[in-house]
Amino acid sequence: MMLMVVVLHASLTYAITNFGSNWPIKDPRNTNALFDFLSAFIQSSSMTVFFTVSGFLTAMLFIERGPEKMILNRLKRIVLPFTIGLVILYPIVFLIFSYFILTASHNANAFSTSIENFNNAAWKNVNTIHLWFLYFLSFFCVGGWAISLLFKKISPKISSTISGGFGAIFHFKLAPVLFAVVTYLLFCAHGKSFIDSYLSFSIVTWIFFQFAWFFTFGWLLYHQKEHLDRFKKNDWLFLITGVLLFIVHIVIFAMKPGIEKTPGLYIFAALKALSIWFLIFGTIGLFLRFFNTYSPVARYISDASYWIYLVHLPILVFFQAMLINFDLNPFLKFLIVISATFIVVLITYNFMVRNTIIGKFLNGKKYANGLLNGDKAGAGRSSV
Repeated sequence: MMLMVVVLHASLTYAITNFGSNWPIKDPRNTNALFDFLSAFIQSSSMTVFFTVSGFLTAMLFIERGPEKMILNRLKRIVLPFTIGLVILYPIVFLIFSYFILTASHNANAFSTSIENFNNAAWKNVNTIHLWFLYFLSFFCVGGWAISLLFKKISPKISSTISGGFGAIFHFKLAPVLFAVVTYLLFCAHGKSFIDSYLSFSIVTWIFFQFAWFFTFGWLLYHQKEHLDRFKKNDWLFLITGVLLFIVHIVIFAMKPGIEKTPGLYIFAALKALSIWFLIFGTIGLFLRFFNTYSPVARYISDASYWIYLVHLPILVFFQAMLINFDLNPFLKFLIVISATFIVVLITYNFMVRNTIIGKFLNGKKYANGLLNGDKAGAGRSSV
């Protein structure tokens, strides 16, 4: 899911849609509507699974290691990387985005002007950049920790009742439909049917609670860990259904772009909410079906994914800026950018991170360099 974030960011530049301040760069020569579809699909599927898995792993820490060790772990693995990463990466991201925009407008002094812009305005409107996920996750972890402790203090029966109710819904044949109800109500309450990322430090309530619901689902799911094979029932059917509903949703939006301002919102939002939850169930089911055994390649990528997520953005945008003045097919540009970005981040991970203090900071321990030197004993462990 972390690697899909790289694909998402690569696709946004070549999409037709103007994403505003969240993604202010656009290739002036080469765009294609398929990148709009790809970026919307990743936001609907990967990001939601991202928060679900995070909730599951946080609950695992809370229950298996205890509340104190859980909160300390989240501080070390989420809050500190967010804080340090923001201080280091924000200036670099600001500079590279400014450089891209100036290059796209044929500014002959793009680099020096970018530095001037940074000196004049960089720290006036600081945001969370692509680290907004860690920012949100910090709140969710603290909230889950506090609420669970509160329920435990008031009465253990509260937690067992909630867990029992969740389990009953989870085992229902059309469980995705029932879990989609909360997402649907949040969509309708705010007149939206797309889940947006939000880079500001201020909290937009409806976006916050949309992602909080996926995290909560993951947290409660840990109490059903013995029954995770339930996801493999109808996984292909759920995935295909989710994709088809998503396509219908996108087609309607393309044909009637103002539908969210009409009563049609209620049907439109239902399609999106159902699509999201069928995709969640289908995606998790297929991963459990095909990727549920140890693999040195998967382990290596898993270890590298946190580093890739943190540092990929300025590298990716740099390569996109280098291709601005070339009139190439946008799909070719996309493939070049993706390939070059992954090569750079994997090389830096292997030789500068994996067996260093940075690797220990991100993943909890150092690993020997090389693909076949993973930790099979810790294959189920994750840093996020």
